[in-house]
Parts: sequence; C-alpha cells; structure tokens
Amino acid sequence: MTEIRRSVEQALQKKTNANRRLHALNQLEERLNHTLADVRQALGGQAVTQSPPATGRFIERGDLIVDLNRQVALVNHTPLDLTLIEYSLLAYLVKAAPRVVTPQKLVSQVHGYASESDEASDLVRPHVSRLRHKLRQAGMENVIQTIRGRGYALE
Repeated sequence: MTEIRRSVEQALQKKTNANRRLHALNQLEERLNHTLADVRQALGGQAVTQSPPATGRFIERGDLIVDLNRQVALVNHTPLDLTLIEYSLLAYLVKAAPRVVTPQKLVSQVHGYASESDEASDLVRPHVSRLRHKLRQAGMENVIQTIRGRGYALE
C-alpha cells in the first residue's frame, strides 16, 4: 500500500510540475507576442494586425465571446452547446488568435499530454469538425481555418 501511495504521489507531482511548466511557457509566449507587437509598432509605425491580448474573464472576437470563468462560448449573445473538449479547443484558439496552432499543441492543451503529429491530427480533426459545424449553425462561417501542413487558426 505504501508503494502504491508513493507511486501515485510521484505521478501527481510530475503532472503538477508539467502543468506549471506549460502554464509558465504560455505566459512567456503571450508576453513575447505583446513585446513583439510593441516593437513592430514602434519600428514600423504601422498598425499591428494582431488581435488584442487574451487576458481577463472574457475574450471577444467579433460576434464570438468566450467566458473563461464559466467556460461558455456565446455567438451573438446566444450560448453554444459545446462539449468540454470543443470548448477547450475554441478557447485556446481564441486566446492564440491570429497565430496558427499545431494539432500537437491543441492535444497538449486540451488533453494534457504530448503526442505525435499524426496522432494529434487524428485526435483533433473530428472535434474541430464538430466545432465548425456548431459555429456554422450559430451563424459564424469559416471561423476556424485549416492551415495546410501547420494547424489551425481563428480568423
């Protein structure tokens, strides 16, 4: 019993550490993107086409609003009927917009484990298809773009 308990504690500790590292990497990536946008704007004097940063409780992209606290997505103030995986995919794509997200990154974010490229594509594809269908029914056409050979991006 002691060995089982120790083994479970070690596994939980590894998972916690992995989640902390992933969270830290995501925060770093977000900060770097903001800094890069600031530098581009300062050097080029041109408007940055990047979406506003995904911080706070709500993320809004056009008619789509994602409530990160309640884990709800709304289109024209009408809730979408999403599974947890569909919501997680959408929320991550919205946060990452307009960047391209690989299927491997989506699997790591949504399912919490690393996967090979082919496995990740096979896992993500049906969920993205159902998510697109639900968005289309809500009146949002072509929101999730497939970037051939790279991944997915929110328009």
